[in-house]
Amino acid sequence: MKSFSNFIKSIGLNHNNRIEPSILWNLESYPISHFPMIIQVKKGVEHSIERTFKRLGCRDIEYFSIINSFYSKVPIKHIKKILNLPAITYMSANHRVYSCMDEVTDKIGSSQVNQFGYTGRNVVIAHLDTGIHPHGDLSRPKNRIIYFKDFIHNLSRAYDDHGHGTFGAGCMAGNGIMSKGQYKGIAPDALLIGLKCLDQSGSGETKSVLQALQWVLENKEKHNIQILHLPFGVDYPYPVVWDPLVEAVNTLWDENITVVCAAGNNGPHQSTILSPGTSEKVITVGGSKKTARPGMEDGLCDFSSRGPTLANGTKPDLVAPARQIISLNFNTKFHPYLSFSGTSASSAIVTGAIALLLEKHPQFTPEEVKLAIEMSCDSLHVDKNIQGKGILNIEKLLSNEFK
Repeated sequence: MKSFSNFIKSIGLNHNNRIEPSILWNLESYPISHFPMIIQVKKGVEHSIERTFKRLGCRDIEYFSIINSFYSKVPIKHIKKILNLPAITYMSANHRVYSCMDEVTDKIGSSQVNQFGYTGRNVVIAHLDTGIHPHGDLSRPKNRIIYFKDFIHNLSRAYDDHGHGTFGAGCMAGNGIMSKGQYKGIAPDALLIGLKCLDQSGSGETKSVLQALQWVLENKEKHNIQILHLPFGVDYPYPVVWDPLVEAVNTLWDENITVVCAAGNNGPHQSTILSPGTSEKVITVGGSKKTARPGMEDGLCDFSSRGPTLANGTKPDLVAPARQIISLNFNTKFHPYLSFSGTSASSAIVTGAIALLLEKHPQFTPEEVKLAIEMSCDSLHVDKNIQGKGILNIEKLLSNEFK
C-alpha cells in the first residue's frame, strides 16, 4: 500500500500540470485497477494515440472530435506511461453532472406567458437533460418534439424518467393546451430536440454530456439547431482552460449555436458558478424571485450561484425568475403541472426568450443574441457577480430595435 501511495505521489510531482489533482486524491483513497478519464490530446494524433491506448489496456475508448479528446477507463499501472506521451495535453476525471433543481412544491403560482406576438415559431432548441415526456402541451395539436436521442438507455421513443427535462421543456415551449392557456411557456411554438444525457436520479457523467454535445455538433445543420440549453452543471474547481465541458460549449458557440447554461444552485457563496456556465462565451443565468423589480435588492434567490469564476470572470450574465415556477409534470396521471425552484427554470425562461428574439431576428449571431439579452436587462442594483446585467425584461428585448 505504501508503494502505491509513493507511485501516486510521483505522478503528482512529475505531472501536476497535466492531470487533474482530484484523480490522484481518488486513487490514493480508493485504489482501483482502471479509472474513467477524459484525455485531451494534441491535434493530428487521434488515430495513432488510440492505438497506443488500446495497446496499454485502456477500456471503453471513445473519441470526441468536439474537444479532440478521448474518454477511456485507464489502467492505473500504465498511467505514468500515458502521461509521458508527448501527445497528451491534459487528463481530467469523468465527473458527475447534476441538474439544477432546488426544490419541488405543489404550490400554484403565476406562469411565464408570452404576450408580445412572437411565439418562437420554427426556432429549434436542443435541450440536454433527463429527457422529455410527450406532454400534451408539447405534443398537441402537433408534436413539437421533433427529435429525441437517448444517451443513457439508448431508447428511441421520447420519455423522461425523472421530470427535470420535461419541466424545463415546458418553461421554454409549453403551449398551455392542458390548462386552457393558463400555464404557457415563453415560446409556445418553438421546436424541441430532446437529448437525454442525465439519468432517473437527475444526474449524469461528463462522458454522457460530451456524447450529446458531439451529436449536436454533427447534426446542427441537419436539424437547424439554433439554441442549446444546458440546465445542469458540475463543480469544476480547476482552470477553465482544461475544462472539457467548457471547451465543448465554446466550440458549439463558435459554430453559431447560442448556448444557455444554468448558473447553479450553490449560492449565496461566491465563486460557485457551475461548469460549463463558467465559460466566458455562453449565456449563464442566475435566479431571481418572481416578484423582483428594478432596484429591489432582495430580489435574488439565495440559492442562485454567484461569481466570479476561478478565472476572475464575471458571472452570471443575467438573472430570471427561478422560485416556484409552474411548468409541466412528467407524471400527468398525478397532475399536468407542478412548481419547482432552481436556476434550470430561469435558464429555460431565458432560452425561450431567445427563441422569440431569433424568430424576430433570425440572422443574429450568438454574440449579437448575448448583447441583445444584456441590453434588455433591468438592474437590481446588486453586485454584478450576483445579478450580471440584471433581470431579463422580455418586453424590452422584443421592442428594442437593435442596430
